[in-house]
Amino acid sequence: MASSYGCALYYSTTANGTYTAVPGLISIDPPKLKAAMIKGGGLAAPSNFATMRPGRAEPGEMKFKCDFTSSDFATFKTMFRVGYYWKIVWADSSTQIQAGYISEIDPGKLEEEDNRIETEVTVSMTGPPA
Repeated sequence: MASSYGCALYYSTTANGTYTAVPGLISIDPPKLKAAMIKGGGLAAPSNFATMRPGRAEPGEMKFKCDFTSSDFATFKTMFRVGYYWKIVWADSSTQIQAGYISEIDPGKLEEEDNRIETEVTVSMTGPPA
């Protein structure tokens, strides 16, 4: 997972609304944009090489790891499969906002010392980043 000191992750029910910080954030693996490849050229392609052009873009997934309390974990369970706007604030203060929904929550392991839950959350993005 990629992360950097000074990065933060927030969520909101609207793109321009009030954002809430994700508690206990350990790391963020930001979404990766991917374009489908479409073959072109056919039999008349020069040198018998297919030509490629970009197809539809896939918005990707974001994963983040947190050190949740039981209350934090309960909150994020209620967010499962519900659409939110996610805002990554990079170390240089630039931002990326993208819509998505929690598609996977891995409760990981319980920590004996402080009863915290190290959790990995996967967010499936649903559109282009802003």
